[in-house]
Amino acid sequence: MVTLLLFICRLALRIFFRRLEIVGRERVPAGKVMFALNHPNGLVDPLFILCYAGRPVSFLAKAPLFTLPVIGYFVRSFRCLPVYRQQDNNDPAQNREMMKRAVELLAEGNALALFPEGTSHSDPSLKPFRSGAARIALSAAALAGDSVKVVPVGLSYSRKHVFRSNALLLFGEPVVVRGEEQVDLEPSREQVQALTDALAERVGALTLQAESVDQIYLAELAQRLIVAANRDEGIPVPENMAEKLDFQRQLLAGHARIEDRLAVDALVLKLRAYEASVRALRLRVDDSFSYSSGVVVRYLARTLLLFAVLALPGLVGVVTHYATYRLVGWLAFRYAKGDVDVVATGKVTGGLLLFPLTWCCAALAAGIWWHPLWGTVVGLVLPLAGYCALLWLESLAGLWVRGKALWFAVTQRGFVQHLVTERRAIRDEVLGLADLLERRSLEHQASLPDRA
Repeated sequence: MVTLLLFICRLALRIFFRRLEIVGRERVPAGKVMFALNHPNGLVDPLFILCYAGRPVSFLAKAPLFTLPVIGYFVRSFRCLPVYRQQDNNDPAQNREMMKRAVELLAEGNALALFPEGTSHSDPSLKPFRSGAARIALSAAALAGDSVKVVPVGLSYSRKHVFRSNALLLFGEPVVVRGEEQVDLEPSREQVQALTDALAERVGALTLQAESVDQIYLAELAQRLIVAANRDEGIPVPENMAEKLDFQRQLLAGHARIEDRLAVDALVLKLRAYEASVRALRLRVDDSFSYSSGVVVRYLARTLLLFAVLALPGLVGVVTHYATYRLVGWLAFRYAKGDVDVVATGKVTGGLLLFPLTWCCAALAAGIWWHPLWGTVVGLVLPLAGYCALLWLESLAGLWVRGKALWFAVTQRGFVQHLVTERRAIRDEVLGLADLLERRSLEHQASLPDRA
């Protein structure tokens, strides 16, 4: 049953996210392993580690989840342990037994996953890490008399609540907790704090950290503009989400270190003005305006062929799934009550329930009205039609977006050249500030006295 549940979860993630990248899974060791993750996206976050850790994983999950109709079945099936929180009107003293069981589970050679922040959120930086993960890892290592590896994991989403957005699961280098070096099963406060700080630093290095959401947005905007300007000149650009995340992290780090705030503010104004100008034209800052005729012909031929092949099943899929799709979205936002970090949870959970219900109802109706054989056919065809509808609509959207940029490039050559020149100039200013920062750093290092 667990294998079937994992298959369903993987399928749900692959459908909800258009692009899903798993990086660094080879860093996950055998033996006693704890995963320490950031927590930006509700119950979608644990699905990633359950599906892509490469081994069975147990979780600590808040106690109310165990009483929910569908989610409760999931958490019990994956041997999750209940966490009793005071805000859920539970007695936190009940957690002593849970902590003991978690330590034993890890010491026996199993894998355990925790979210040290303690709660899902949409803040631009990590919340302070709680000490439970470090305490469990240290106690399990001491109990086993062996090392426990704690793997930091970063979860990043392009637009976490939006259907068919992108997601990145990034595994870091493990932190080794050596049990043979510990005398007591109960770790000291200093040991717990040191490991907690180390985990916060490691997980923070795998995610974007900023003082505000606006800073993260500006870093993403600058990264897209720089990539587009480099692409205009034929310079290799980052293609996967991990490279883009690393680039944005460097931009944020540089922004925080630059002392000339007037120059930074002026550059931000230029970046925002450029974005506003292209948005007014219903374009994007990273649209490409230079296409060779061969590239255009091949793209149009491939897209139009796909569009034509999927037209009939795509239309069937749209007609049969649209109402359910809208209902799932409405229920998800009602469930979230304004919390963006749980919208995706509502959408995934609602989709897993309502889309199969739609297929079953349609199959039952076809079987009653026509023939049982037709009911079976409808039940088998509708999921495929729904997937065809996704591909069909996405090919249409891609054709519309690229077509606008191409049409603008053909009909407004002079203004397009102005846009291309302007974004190159902004890119050069950003990189110029980065070079200045690097030179000042080198000069500072050179001025330090030699301690040898």
